[in-house]
Amino acid sequence: MSRPRTVYFMVKDAEGQENEAALEWGVNWDLDEGEELPTDVEDLTEAQFTIYQMMMILKGTFEDAGAKVIMGEKASGIVLPD
Repeated sequence: MSRPRTVYFMVKDAEGQENEAALEWGVNWDLDEGEELPTDVEDLTEAQFTIYQMMMILKGTFEDAGAKVIMGEKASGIVLPD
């Protein structure tokens, strides 16, 4: 069993997007140096799985609205309308 995790999920308004909705978001998964998330979501801790579900809801909400998700290099993203 892995150790208990404190996972931080950040969402903020993206600046410079006139007349368009845009968000930046990111997650700190509370991983140790060199540790990676498991490839199977069933192996995530409860905290990690909860944030994973929130990310899927956020992604789906914006896709349903005709927006696109642009992923950054460090597991953050910007959501912009098409």
